[in-house]
Amino acid sequence: MEAIREAAELGHVEAQAALGMLLLHGVGAKSEQDGQAAGRTGVRKGGASAGASAALAWIRRAANSENRDAQWMLGKELFEAEDARATALGQPGRFGEALSYFNKAAAQVRDARHSQMWQSLWG
Repeated sequence: MEAIREAAELGHVEAQAALGMLLLHGVGAKSEQDGQAAGRTGVRKGGASAGASAALAWIRRAANSENRDAQWMLGKELFEAEDARATALGQPGRFGEALSYFNKAAAQVRDARHSQMWQSLWG
């Protein structure tokens, strides 16, 4: 876990995504309390716990560096957080940011498939 954290801190995008996802599920938190907050309360329940916030910060960093897995995960977490919060407050959710990250991830998948198709035809 420390190697992943160190690589993430050094700017390795895949490590940032992995660290965020591990922290989000309560794995490798620096304290048991943070692990419980990230894994059990998290954003899915509408909470803004410190553990979940740290996890999402790493995922957001990787997503903003064009990591499609992180983009998808961030979109999913934002969608679920907004849905839970909106339901609890009896208000419509704000899904625009989640949709933006889903679209970014989908565009990368589309571009990768398009590239593979051309390589198979002309490569």
